Amino acid sequence: MTWRTSSFSSGNGQCVELAYTWRKSSASSANGQCVEVTTTDALAAFRDSKNPTGPILVIPANSLTALVAAITT
Repeated sequence: MTWRTSSFSSGNGQCVELAYTWRKSSASSANGQCVEVTTTDALAAFRDSKNPTGPILVIPANSLTALVAAITT
């Protein structure tokens, strides 16, 4: 499980942290060239496994099926 402090948090210790578990695809190669995903009831998030602190793409969870269908056809 990964904890991430909100970018809106101040330096005074009053912040919100989020916990989630990132998963790699079973089709990922051993060279680290893969996308990781985490989901909640409301959201699905994707990141580059080579840059875990980099940008994250977040979409509504109910759009995940449509996204997968669009990129696999």
